[in-house]
Amino acid sequence: NQALAVYFPDCELLPCEITECSWLGNHTMNQISGDSDQSNMTFMETVKAIRFKMALSSYMRYKMDVLRLITFNKQDLIYNWIPPYPVFFYLFRPFGILLRKLK
Repeated sequence: NQALAVYFPDCELLPCEITECSWLGNHTMNQISGDSDQSNMTFMETVKAIRFKMALSSYMRYKMDVLRLITFNKQDLIYNWIPPYPVFFYLFRPFGILLRKLK
């Protein structure tokens, strides 16, 4: 609704029962007006992005999907020596991040 009010002022706002979500709107507006390069996010920006995604839905299934997506990265697929089982990708993820940062 906050973005609608700014970018589409003539539109009818969406019905919303929750009034304590102003930080969600602020984060959205910052993302719209900010730099779109998410490959160089700081640690705090990453934490804010994860917190934002987790707050978008109250369903546990959605939250688990968000966690699954942030713990798996398609860039880890370049390491073909990792066994093709999800558990190995999840265990390797922190090391994959370190390897990419060091390159």
